[in-house]
Amino acid sequence: MRAKIINQYKFLGFTIYKRTRISETEIEINNDYSKDFFVGLYPIAKYPKLEFDYVSLYQQKDWDKTAVELFYKAFMHLLFTKSISVYSFNDNKNILGTFNFKVDGFLLKLKDSYFTEDIFLNIILKSIKEVEEKYRVKSNLKYNVEYLINEFLGSKNNEHNRPEKKFITRLIKRYSQRYSWVDLEKETKYLGLVSNYKVKIEESKLLLLNDSFRSLSAISLKEKRNNKNLGAFEKTLSELVESDFKKRYPSNDHDSDVD
Repeated sequence: MRAKIINQYKFLGFTIYKRTRISETEIEINNDYSKDFFVGLYPIAKYPKLEFDYVSLYQQKDWDKTAVELFYKAFMHLLFTKSISVYSFNDNKNILGTFNFKVDGFLLKLKDSYFTEDIFLNIILKSIKEVEEKYRVKSNLKYNVEYLINEFLGSKNNEHNRPEKKFITRLIKRYSQRYSWVDLEKETKYLGLVSNYKVKIEESKLLLLNDSFRSLSAISLKEKRNNKNLGAFEKTLSELVESDFKKRYPSNDHDSDVD
């Protein structure tokens, strides 16, 4: 593509700020993947006997790593089903006509109409659509990540001692409220000061989840071998998710119970 100015600000005829799009390239995917399943339940597929409380972490779950993996698998599913398009971009920012800064990232665009019963996938699609309709441009991955985490944790002003854990548990709670085959049991103790949670899922559904994630992982590995942009997308997405969660940690070691 030809370089084009995508944003600029002038004052008295003098350019104060200018941002130029140097390149924009769509990530090409070569597969016939069309499987639909509950991608948002990845934490349960990974830990089918998930149990936790507020005071301690049963089995010391790696909440941060699991959250990053969940995001990646969800975006890969939408990309492989050709529900969204992903573009890598390279921009140049110029300030006062003197200072130049390179900016790299990824953009998202809704591609084909896609129906899914998965809660997390629908929120991703909704976030892309809202940005596209509001700004008439492709959605920046950075803002989609923030939108998704805000959906479950609120704004970054809301601090959480373990935001990744709270994000995952609130996501699971939504599934348990909608589907009878997954349940999030809550047991309180010490006069309600501590709550213990156990996740239960029907065995047949768990088997389907495991099979679906194996298929998704196999295709993802195959595509990444032949597509360096896909590997770059995974790296950028992981960094954005980790960075956003880190901004939600409190300055002290205090947090409310899981709700």
